[in-house]
Amino acid sequence: MLYGAVFLMCLLSFRSPMAAICIVLPLVLVTELGHALMVHLGIGLKVNTLTVVALGVGIGVDYGIYLFARMDEAMKQGKSLSEAYFSSLKTTGIAIFYTALTLASGVFTWYWSDLK
Repeated sequence: MLYGAVFLMCLLSFRSPMAAICIVLPLVLVTELGHALMVHLGIGLKVNTLTVVALGVGIGVDYGIYLFARMDEAMKQGKSLSEAYFSSLKTTGIAIFYTALTLASGVFTWYWSDLK
């Protein structure tokens, strides 16, 4: 249901089913890989772990939208798909990397807390 809502919002925002799929599909893949890692490490699905998963989906969709919007903008200026992709990574990608690093550092401190 979560991914359906995200898909619908992306569809309404970009008015393109392909854009919505391009944003939602990586989220689904990464979330399922995260679940597989949790099973492998013996981490159960609890209230605390659900918080991290929900946080990941929320942040991931933001990053996907930032990159896709920047790529769309570059392609409207006449750039090819690969040029638009790499120019988006050079600008928005750097900001996304540092934001993700900051958030990951904050979540990493949970290792020493009772939120396990």
